[in-house]
Amino acid sequence: MLAWLDEAGAAFTSQVCGSPRMVTKCISKVIFQRPVRPGQIIKIYADVVKIGNTSITVKLEARRHSVVNGSQKPVCEVEMTFVRIDGDGEPVPIINVKKEYQDRRTKPKPE
Repeated sequence: MLAWLDEAGAAFTSQVCGSPRMVTKCISKVIFQRPVRPGQIIKIYADVVKIGNTSITVKLEARRHSVVNGSQKPVCEVEMTFVRIDGDGEPVPIINVKKEYQDRRTKPKPE
């Protein structure tokens, strides 16, 4: 489950930030609400919590999907932080944020 959440988070933040070079920095407390059994369909949803200069924090929720009646039940949630990096693995500014997420940018701290 954690690997799926990490992959989904990386893919989502890559889309939001317009960069394929996003790496996991932090995984918050993972809250497992229901069990998941082999063969069950899991859907993962994400939303942006905040966007900093080089990092982005997202909330992910995994839901168990029933093909019988279409219902979904939350099974797990977590907040994850990803950092945009350059070719050398160094943090670089996030510059190409999708329009619908630009309001999630944090304000720069005064010096």
